[in-house]
Parts: sequence; C-alpha cells; structure tokens
Amino acid sequence: MNMMLKCKLLALMKQSCNKVICLFIFWRTTQRAGA
Repeated sequence: MNMMLKCKLLALMKQSCNKVICLFIFWRTTQRAGA
C-alpha cells in the first residue's frame, strides 16, 4: 500500500472519528440539559 494513501486514509478516519465523538458529546450534553 502507498504510504501517502495510508496517511490520507488514516487522517480521514481520525477526522470522522473526531466528528462522531464531538457529536456524541454534544448529544449527551443536550440530553442532560433537556432532562
């Protein structure tokens, strides 16, 4: 596998993971505020 491609893929995965984590935290805080 190409190293450059691997790095790009890893960065993309990290980015999407961060987005999911941020969304999850946001959802949790809104749930708490609504409760």
